[in-house]
Amino acid sequence: MRALTPYLLTVLSQVHRGRVAKTRVTEFLRAQVQAPETAAVVAELFARQVVTASLTDKPQYIAGLRDIARLHPQLELPFLAWKSLEVLS
Repeated sequence: MRALTPYLLTVLSQVHRGRVAKTRVTEFLRAQVQAPETAAVVAELFARQVVTASLTDKPQYIAGLRDIARLHPQLELPFLAWKSLEVLS
């Protein structure tokens, strides 16, 4: 996955272009977060896109980061500190 990072960033960073490609890449990345190593790479991509993306794309990246935090609480994620419901109670 790390080898695909430049390509994925290129697709996700296109402004006013490539809506279908962005959607497919985002869906692909969100489906690949089962393994912690892959989830870490996806989290880096999504964290970068959260601060640079349009308002249309931003919720997808935030939801992806939330899902990664839920599946892999051991990963340190930028912008996000996941607390389980037991801790909040």
